[in-house]
Amino acid sequence: MALRKRHRGIQMLIALSCLTLVSVLCLQFTDSVSYRAVSLIFLLYLSFISLFLESITVFVTAILAAISWNFLFIPPVLTFNIYTTEDLLLFILFFAIALLNRIYMVQRTRNELKELEKKEDEKLIRFYNTILHSLSHELRTPIASIIGGTDTLRMQDERLSEAQRRELLETIEYSALRLNHHVENLLNLGRIQSGSLLLDEHWIELPALVEKLLADLAPFSEGHPITTHCPTQVSAIRTDHFLLNQILFNLLLNACQHTPAGTLIMVHFDVAEKALLVTVQDTGQGFSEENLKRAFDFFYRPERSRAGGLGLGLSIVRNMTELLEGKIELTNDRETGGAICRLRIPADIETNTDTHADPHPDH
Repeated sequence: MALRKRHRGIQMLIALSCLTLVSVLCLQFTDSVSYRAVSLIFLLYLSFISLFLESITVFVTAILAAISWNFLFIPPVLTFNIYTTEDLLLFILFFAIALLNRIYMVQRTRNELKELEKKEDEKLIRFYNTILHSLSHELRTPIASIIGGTDTLRMQDERLSEAQRRELLETIEYSALRLNHHVENLLNLGRIQSGSLLLDEHWIELPALVEKLLADLAPFSEGHPITTHCPTQVSAIRTDHFLLNQILFNLLLNACQHTPAGTLIMVHFDVAEKALLVTVQDTGQGFSEENLKRAFDFFYRPERSRAGGLGLGLSIVRNMTELLEGKIELTNDRETGGAICRLRIPADIETNTDTHADPHPDH
């Protein structure tokens, strides 16, 4: 509000300064230019500023222009007397132009707001249609697997061998984990859109984080060898555990889902001053130019991509990284052709040489 008032004050100062300049210039030519011609110059000036300035500024300037024209130019000058009908009509015209400009600007603002609301509504409808379209396929598949597997176990339990029973249980577990991941990403999407995700920083032991991350990812990463490298001098980092875990999980899951089986995935951790550096690299086919541009869009899935995702992973990664005030970069490796994702996340770093009295106050 204060900024808006200041902006309006600057507009008013400019408009009145220009009006003063026009008045002074017209006073220099009163012998050769009639006072009625001066009124047309004033009206032209008002029409010009109405294209650029707020209506309230134009309205006030019009009133002052009418008063100035009356006092300085209409005979007898230096009075507010008006004796002819023509002069009175010209004087009223200043107010009419100001009023019409005010009405026009208000109506234009209303139309712009309506158009903006219409676009927002259309955008929201497309957004929810995308959600429903994605959910109709991606949630139905794991739910159907869970229902089919439990029905088979219940109705044909005695006919199943131990190997078949184990396979069904693994299918049910995988489908449940996949369903849970979709729901988790949808909940995270809602938190991001509503702005309810708040930072909760704690000291985190990096090797323990990586170990748990790989364990959680194991059901989804079968057939994808994953190598990790952690700097030995780092004992802990201070950041938001939930956000960092979600960022890394979605990055690695995305690499597993969109690369052929057997593709090597490499995760390299490093530290810089007050920052954690993470590089996730695969040896797959990389991204096309179009996919690189849209990879972080909500619900975007590349054409001919494998089933198994809602298209939320990378968009959630970007938004959570930005919430941590970090940076993310997605490129292709020119040598191997695979994809490379680089993260830089601000964080306090504790090395093995640090000698804090209480290095983990949050544990």
